[in-house]
Amino acid sequence: MSKGVKQGEKYIVKSNNHILGEMIFLNYQYAGNQKYVTFDCLYRSKVWLNNSNVSIFRYITKDEYITKVKEKYDATCLAIILKRLIDESFEW
Repeated sequence: MSKGVKQGEKYIVKSNNHILGEMIFLNYQYAGNQKYVTFDCLYRSKVWLNNSNVSIFRYITKDEYITKVKEKYDATCLAIILKRLIDESFEW
């Protein structure tokens, strides 16, 4: 099970290499010595999943993806410019 899963956030859930869909994490629950994860989704009120063969991926919006790509691009551009401006023998 993934660590850092936050209550109320949307995730894409995979079980046995089959995508179950986009779901909102509700909480962890225990039944006996088994740990379950409960999700809220459109086609069922609650989904209970145990640890076996379950993968959870955080859902990323298109805007968030574009922002991350732009930040990475800007950092790469800055590194290239600084490398060209400052010689490797430069000492501070």
